[in-house]
Amino acid sequence: MEMPIESADVVDLEIVAFRQKPHPGAPQVPPAKIPRVGERLMWLEDKHDGLTAEVVVKDAATVKSSPLRRLIFDTDDLTAAKNWRLQRARWLIRSMDVVFKLPDGELQQSSAFFSVRLPEDRRRHKYVRVMKVTQDLYFAESAKEILRSQLMSLMESLRLFEEFQEVVKAIKKLN
Repeated sequence: MEMPIESADVVDLEIVAFRQKPHPGAPQVPPAKIPRVGERLMWLEDKHDGLTAEVVVKDAATVKSSPLRRLIFDTDDLTAAKNWRLQRARWLIRSMDVVFKLPDGELQQSSAFFSVRLPEDRRRHKYVRVMKVTQDLYFAESAKEILRSQLMSLMESLRLFEEFQEVVKAIKKLN
């Protein structure tokens, strides 16, 4: 027997603009096309009662006028295959955790690798093991900068829900 879902205590939201935040591997949408892409994704989400990667790829492949077409099918198959393997490698790296012992003897679980900016080109990233992040000042600051950015992004979503307001306040104090 299916239980009825109570509505969340959220505000009725009105979309006033679409923006694209930087995300590794995401196709870069030209600024003038962001509204059209956002509206198409919303339309697909309505049509399919949810949005999946399969829905987006199918729309891009079958609807010649879709604004998603050139974003999804922007490379030849050889380049697309290489990019897919690179993405799988990133997911593999990010999926690994380590358990280590703290000085007080307590066990702690953490990501095995942290994304840090390259000192010679701050627009590029690489992954370094957690021990290097805790022992190298540059890597530590770079990792904290990236984590702070991810936390700010998460905070924007948490702000929508009443039960997370204390968490939002705590995150704001970090800035």
